[in-house]
Amino acid sequence: MVIIKVKTRYIGIFFAFIMLCSIGTILYKHKEDINVDNKFKAISSNVGELGRDNLVSFLASSDSSNVHKIIEIFDIAKGEVIREIEANTIIQNKAELYLTNITGMYDKVKAIPEKGYIARVPFEPSAKVNNKWLNFDGINSMDQMFIIFPENGEAYLLVLDEKFRPLFYNFESDTSELMDLINTI
Repeated sequence: MVIIKVKTRYIGIFFAFIMLCSIGTILYKHKEDINVDNKFKAISSNVGELGRDNLVSFLASSDSSNVHKIIEIFDIAKGEVIREIEANTIIQNKAELYLTNITGMYDKVKAIPEKGYIARVPFEPSAKVNNKWLNFDGINSMDQMFIIFPENGEAYLLVLDEKFRPLFYNFESDTSELMDLINTI
């Protein structure tokens, strides 16, 4: 018969360590839940479309594992993603061109139209931004951007800052080539 002698002091230290690790994990999870909730609230309150949960979920879902692989087209009226396209450098380069051609802030009171489309374009690796409007807002690189194509009117950009606040910008570029690329893929 083998007798193992363990000091109660070591058992106490071991259980204290386990308790501290458990508490740390719970606190970390709670902090992450608060961050996701704050992200959702920031987007929904700044977009001003609190009744559009699908739209807000689409904009806030940048944490998915496919965010850098898939270009998504969201139908605003339907409230759903209607098309997914494998990300490619041609579309990403067009989107980066739009970022460099920003001419100012989008100044309409209602930033999201009732009808139209939103294209989420991911950047892998992150796109370096060199535009006075974006740099002024503290944006020097980005993982993704959104191009809003209203049913009537010119397309404009939606960029989320590091606090996930939506910023809307006008830009000067022809979007017909991008639309053709999206429709032919």
